[in-house]
Amino acid sequence: MLFAHSSDSKRGIPAQDYAAHVGGVVKFASQAADVAAQYASNDGALLRMIVPLAAEFHDLGKLDAENQDVLSGKRKERHLPVQHTDAGTAYLLNELQVAVGAALVRSHHIGLPDFIEEKNREEKNVLRDDRVLERVNRTLPELVRIHEETRLSSATLSPNLHEVMGDASLFFRIALSCLADGDHADTAIHYQNQIAVEPFIALRPADRLAALDRYVESLKQDNDRSRLRSEVYAACRNVDIPGNIVSCDSPVGTGKTTAVMAHLLAQAQKRKLRRIIVVLPFTNIITQSVKVYRDALVLPGEDPKLVVAELHHRAEFQDIHSRQFTALWKAPIIVTTAVTFFETLASNSPATLRRLHNLPGSAVFIDESHAVLPAKLLPLAWRWIKGFAREWACYWVLASGSLNRFWKIEEFDEERPDVPEIMPETLRNRLAQYETGRITYQFNETPLSARELVEWVSTLPGPRIVILNTVQSAAVVAKEYADQYGRRCA
Repeated sequence: MLFAHSSDSKRGIPAQDYAAHVGGVVKFASQAADVAAQYASNDGALLRMIVPLAAEFHDLGKLDAENQDVLSGKRKERHLPVQHTDAGTAYLLNELQVAVGAALVRSHHIGLPDFIEEKNREEKNVLRDDRVLERVNRTLPELVRIHEETRLSSATLSPNLHEVMGDASLFFRIALSCLADGDHADTAIHYQNQIAVEPFIALRPADRLAALDRYVESLKQDNDRSRLRSEVYAACRNVDIPGNIVSCDSPVGTGKTTAVMAHLLAQAQKRKLRRIIVVLPFTNIITQSVKVYRDALVLPGEDPKLVVAELHHRAEFQDIHSRQFTALWKAPIIVTTAVTFFETLASNSPATLRRLHNLPGSAVFIDESHAVLPAKLLPLAWRWIKGFAREWACYWVLASGSLNRFWKIEEFDEERPDVPEIMPETLRNRLAQYETGRITYQFNETPLSARELVEWVSTLPGPRIVILNTVQSAAVVAKEYADQYGRRCA
């Protein structure tokens, strides 16, 4: 028997069969590529061809006799003696002449390389590991023969699909994401660290939008603020704007959490999107928003934690499987931090990238969009946003209560594109006017006792913030307030 992974004797898990592992990786990676390719405008066919091909030969080097001795348990070593990714890289690069696939095999453990640096190497060494190059060149025919005897490969090679037509940096990351996720998933299933069949929860945008409508309707009150929030909700929900990138500069306190979600659900229904990702700046805001979304969007019989995934360093999970489901962006609605989101887009690491293939075909809401990254990194992030909008059917809402339209600055984007607003200008002007009167200041310069101060404050419109001078003790005033009204005062 040939092996892909060694046994775990402490847990009683046997070594994993090579053919079974390769077949599992081809299956999982191909499924991921097929779904992502549905949303590709340029390179969907290439993704469908390259990912299964790379998966087929990603562990070819493990068939080396010395590696098999370790994997079978004949030799005790902490690491495989022969670096195992170079054989598949060499076969795809030199025999099949599929450089894109070779780059994926080379990268599925150590991450994507610096391609400019690779191009500057000697031609025979491009993407290769100099430490094992000669050995791999000598043993490669035998490794391929053993592989073909072991596997009935279904991978096909199209002579017309060898070059990336769109943004190569996005394509390589998505393709590596498919391969890495397939590899990690099959390995984790074998070692019983992941369930074999994960739950699939569809976005169902029409049903969730109807549920959100009912939730928002239940919050209505008979005052100006509530009526304005209702107008904001209706405007965002019903607007139909062409293009894949829009903006929203609705002020704080106008119901942006539910209004933008309504817009995203409506667009997801129209554009047949599969997922909504909400990117927020702080963990406490994430927790608040997640509670609202779970109250408003979860349908009967669903697990709220699997429908609306809360992803940040302080999030708590029911078990290891729900944590993995959340961390890999498999939920229909994901709420996460800007750090997690943009580090995923920027990474070359397979462990981080393995969730990226779930981004194509998503609607993404980025709150505080002008401040999610340092200014020097925004041009690159803006390139990714445009690339995913143009080539992978992502729909973006860039929002803030004080939106800075950085895309209008030539140093950020020479094209200085027009990013339309999802709210009409008349409503935005009214909101801005309302914002100026949302806070009023009342002064009382007369020295007052704690009781007199509390009586005076109670006559003011709420909510109230009281700033005391040094004459009064805040603790004394708070106690007096509690004594009079039976409520605590912070």
